[in-house]
Amino acid sequence: MSLAIELQLSRGQHAEVGHLAWQRFERTPGCEPFFKLLEVVGRIDREAMWNAFCGGKVDVGLWEPVADERSKTNHEEAMALYKRLLPHRGEGGSCGSDDGEAFSLVKKIRAQGVTHKQLGMFGDELAEVLRLEWKRKRSFMKLLDTL
Repeated sequence: MSLAIELQLSRGQHAEVGHLAWQRFERTPGCEPFFKLLEVVGRIDREAMWNAFCGGKVDVGLWEPVADERSKTNHEEAMALYKRLLPHRGEGGSCGSDDGEAFSLVKKIRAQGVTHKQLGMFGDELAEVLRLEWKRKRSFMKLLDTL
């Protein structure tokens, strides 16, 4: 199917490319087919990518790249997706790397808040949700204090 996608791209047949890339992703959900889909959709339409993402079950490992793409066109939906991903990243174990991954998401959420002048809302959510729910994770709390 990769060859078919490449041939359609070279011919400029973007509608067919999107369809083929989505079929490939449905047959083999995972990072490589999804990133190919993102590449194809990036040439066509980010809205199509978002609609495809919302259309069914998608592996949690793909949420961040989708949120990163979505942040370019709809920051509120991207922030919501980052927030949904945060517990998955923070509760993945007791390793410091999990705290770092969760903190990188918090920084992305904060950056969206700064960019779209919603930093006050970010501060309120940070105080209420993250500090209350994650207070047992001291290393994560120390990272939050650096913001």
